[in-house]
Amino acid sequence: MTLQVPFEEFAKTAERMLGHKVAFVRAHGKGSLITAAAPDKNISIASCSDSLPEDVKGELSKAGFELMTGEWAISIPEPVAEDPLDTAYVASVSYISGEHKPGVWVDAYPTQPTHVQVLRALFEEFNDTGELADVSFEEFVRLANPNVVVVAANELRSYLREKEDV
Repeated sequence: MTLQVPFEEFAKTAERMLGHKVAFVRAHGKGSLITAAAPDKNISIASCSDSLPEDVKGELSKAGFELMTGEWAISIPEPVAEDPLDTAYVASVSYISGEHKPGVWVDAYPTQPTHVQVLRALFEEFNDTGELADVSFEEFVRLANPNVVVVAANELRSYLREKEDV
């Protein structure tokens, strides 16, 4: 049986439920997976953190934990597995539309795209939907005067945290 808790509650929960301060930490997506277990009780505690394993180990070490690299795998449920949204990138393109009004296009990517990849995807979508006259990619970029912004999942989390106090 696995209990999933927010990282902020991992140390006190693991000590209370398991009766010891031994945990395993490994890289998970762009952050860390932290697990502790009591095999004799068939209990494991799991948590994810946006912080790197070294930072997580430093924080748990200050709380008195003995730390090792690895993970307990006692029925870790699916939600702890990496969610594609945890590492997604959102790309947005502002451009001058055919009506000389601003346009905005948004897409998402599993890995960080380059600005050219984003513009190519926009160009191909507009070609596929018939929104473009027969123009080259270079001409499209010149006429659309695009501005590309790519935002990582950790930046989105930061934006959300800023709004929590509002």
